[in-house]
Amino acid sequence: MHRRTHPQSLQVLFVAALLPNVVSCYNVAFDDEASDIFACTQDSECREDFVCWNGACVDDRGPQLTVLGPEPLSAFDSGTAEVEIAFRGADLTLSNNFESATEGEGYLEVYVDGVAVRSKDAGTAITEGDLQNGFSIGAVAIPDPTVVNHRIEVRTYRGDGTRYDNPSGTGRQVFFVRDASLFMSTSRPMMAITRPWPGSKIKRGRPVTVELAAVDFTWNNPTGEASPSDIKVGHAHVFFGRDDYPECLPGCNGLYVDTLRPANGLTSDERILRTDDLEHSDSQSSGSFIVSAGLQRNNHAPWPGMDPLGGDFLVADAIADNVVVELVD
Repeated sequence: MHRRTHPQSLQVLFVAALLPNVVSCYNVAFDDEASDIFACTQDSECREDFVCWNGACVDDRGPQLTVLGPEPLSAFDSGTAEVEIAFRGADLTLSNNFESATEGEGYLEVYVDGVAVRSKDAGTAITEGDLQNGFSIGAVAIPDPTVVNHRIEVRTYRGDGTRYDNPSGTGRQVFFVRDASLFMSTSRPMMAITRPWPGSKIKRGRPVTVELAAVDFTWNNPTGEASPSDIKVGHAHVFFGRDDYPECLPGCNGLYVDTLRPANGLTSDERILRTDDLEHSDSQSSGSFIVSAGLQRNNHAPWPGMDPLGGDFLVADAIADNVVVELVD
């Protein structure tokens, strides 16, 4: 279920929407005066060629990329050091012509956890392949396999290096690698923030869409009680602007901006919770901004704690994630 985004949550309006005759430009600009007619909670509320992105209908004309492998929210065994990356796409002709910016042509770069594993600068950009039917680039090393949460990006670029910035022009996927040194390592719940994506630009003072995904965990509305039999059941707390999370636990556990639970945010993929209208302080300055989240037991204690007051809680056992985005004026 999704709650309708408030009118003031409208963030972006594409130039092409205002200038119907300009059909070959995919560039985007903010419009603070735009009408809330463009506000949305799902793609079906937007006109053709537009998608619902951060609470607004935005122009999605341009390349369309989908990461096929690893499959969404895959969980790999401890010790996994590489993953096979596969994808498919449309509306892009792969080319090694790095001199021009011809629309509909270009190359791909692949990033794992923000680290380029295929790039133009390294001479390994993807310039050929059957993009329409999809193909694999083979096994790619995970930059830091000791990290539990991992993110893949496949980015599209024009020949001159300018990026296609329509939402579907970047293929994104999250996967996990278990950590044998952690509590309940073989079946330990794992969680990641899937929106906002690291590096996203968010309009300062406007509501934020937050989406959380968890595996080996069942999202549940808080009951106030937590028994040994439901240790992999619960909800999540979301925090804004903290640079000390989860180290601040358990003391900061009640300082969340919202609770994400099925009653107000379960998506069609029951592993994912989403809310579209979390607000941060208008006094927050532009620049880097941290979005954090952590799993909670049914009794509102940070996972895996039984005691709501934290008791013998160990920060190392917390299931948490942080992403850094950019607030823009």
